[in-house]
Amino acid sequence: KIDGKIASALGTTEKDVRISDVKVNPASGNIYLAVTRGTGAGQPELMFWRVEAAPGQGMTPGVYELRQDVATGAWTIRLN
Repeated sequence: KIDGKIASALGTTEKDVRISDVKVNPASGNIYLAVTRGTGAGQPELMFWRVEAAPGQGMTPGVYELRQDVATGAWTIRLN
């Protein structure tokens, strides 16, 4: 199941993962999920997105991971 794979990647259990949205890039066929990791013991609630973006028009896109800490509102971004 995809829930189990996502949970493993986020260091949590399936019951603490919620998929809130799914999108497909029609050009690349890549599938993107909006995922929330639950608030299990000692785990802050985090929302995750993987986004395909380019730094400028005509430049090669990369896949970035966006995270938002729900409690603090803090955002982080990293290139995958």
